Amino acid sequence: MVTDAGGRIEYVNAAFEAVTGWRREEVLGRTPAILRSGLHDEGFYRRLWTRLRAGEAVREVFANRRRDGSLYHEDKTITPVRDATGRITHFVSTGRDVTEHLRDRERLAFLAHHDPLTGLPNRVLLLERLGQSLARARRHGRGAAVLLLDLDGFKVVNDSLGHSAGDALLREAARRLRAAVRDDDTVARFAGDEFALLLEDLAAAGDVERVAAKVRRALEPPFEVAGREVSLSASLGAALHPLDGDAPEDLLRCASTALHRARAGGRGGFRFYAAEMRARSDRRLDLESRLRHALDRGELELHYQPQVRLADGRVTCLEALLRWTHPVLGRVPPGEFVPVLEETGLIVPVGEWVLATACRQLRAWREAGLTGFAVAVNVSGAQLARPAFAEEVLAVLAREGVPPGGGCLELELTESLLMADVEASAARLARLREAGVRIAVDDFGTGHSSLAYLKRLPIQVLKIDRSFVADLHRDPDDRAIVRAILALGRSLGLEVLAEGVERREQLEFLRREGCDAMQGYLVSPPVPAEALPRVVATARLPS
Repeated sequence: MVTDAGGRIEYVNAAFEAVTGWRREEVLGRTPAILRSGLHDEGFYRRLWTRLRAGEAVREVFANRRRDGSLYHEDKTITPVRDATGRITHFVSTGRDVTEHLRDRERLAFLAHHDPLTGLPNRVLLLERLGQSLARARRHGRGAAVLLLDLDGFKVVNDSLGHSAGDALLREAARRLRAAVRDDDTVARFAGDEFALLLEDLAAAGDVERVAAKVRRALEPPFEVAGREVSLSASLGAALHPLDGDAPEDLLRCASTALHRARAGGRGGFRFYAAEMRARSDRRLDLESRLRHALDRGELELHYQPQVRLADGRVTCLEALLRWTHPVLGRVPPGEFVPVLEETGLIVPVGEWVLATACRQLRAWREAGLTGFAVAVNVSGAQLARPAFAEEVLAVLAREGVPPGGGCLELELTESLLMADVEASAARLARLREAGVRIAVDDFGTGHSSLAYLKRLPIQVLKIDRSFVADLHRDPDDRAIVRAILALGRSLGLEVLAEGVERREQLEFLRREGCDAMQGYLVSPPVPAEALPRVVATARLPS
């Protein structure tokens, strides 16, 4: 485009007509103002003409409008043209349409700061906004908070209905969360099924509790996913500024610790961060670091606890129980380190070691003439989820010289583990049972206790959880539950074993009600392998 010194258009080429939609005859004698979009203020044009009239060439990206009103962006250079005396006589404008280029750049900028699935801010943008929020809070003396939220049960939905259903659920959860908070607050997708909420301008901790309650209510209605209704709850952990930290990473770390404690308390929990949580978190990180070397350094060992048949008092099985003795920490309780193994994935190599060690020990006992019993090994969810789990177990048995037939090995699995994927569990366990491996349900009564899975899975043993056995001698409700489990086991042709038997009164009740076997300190605590020959030889039930 060429204009005279006053800005009147004298010439445009065919490319101008193609880009703007204006024909040459329509624009001659008019000014470039016909292209204005209204997105630049008057100051922008005033500065532009000041530079041009000073004889300076100008390059800018203009937001213009075509003849039909649609917006486009033009990377334009305007150059003054002088005559022989140095007077500016014309302006020549050359440009190119960069609309798509800018859109691509905007998309890249958006993706750099937002989650592509939900459209919510990602961790990068959350940290940026959190830093700005804390600066404002310090300036104005107001509070701020970070809430981390985890969708309870999402993994089961994702695994059972597929990733596309999981994605749809996450998008709907994001929409509900966004609607549950104020416009000035930030909802971000933190990782996986974890979301973060940044709450600003808070007067008191009670404001956070109200938001947490509102968020949980928003997630209560069932989600319509893949033609099915899915119900989810959420666990939440909160950290407050300035009480719990003054830096973004500190607040996120505290909120994560609080979320971990909320999840440990059961589904749908909510916890504020507390100072003692940091000690627990530091302890957990320390355990994780030390556990990564425990196997290689020979710090793990197995103890064995006898399972005794009530009919004749004979030891029929020895449950292998993992123990860890650290040179500095000493004996670490299983309830403290086993969850860390599960969360870090270390349970897979450690579980393989437990199985191989127990089988090797069983072979050594048999070679020493100690026979007539099996070994029982606990299986984790991460192990059972492996497609080749059955083949891996049979390979260990073959390598350690223990025939799978004859009930030499019993695998113990919890109810919740079995229910995570019943079809896959059934197929893998059926392969093992066909080979002669016994399958037991551990901690029965504390999980789903579904008759459907008992019917579909190749189970041979139910182990009554110790929580129902502990008060048998004084709690009528526990006695009713145990009677019901025994009746269920008999009706399905399953062997029933009671865990945690420590008192003669408990044993007498179990005998009267027809329980098949027991395990507990009344006969023997878990003991090292070298003590087993004596325990097996001397184990006696009270008469």
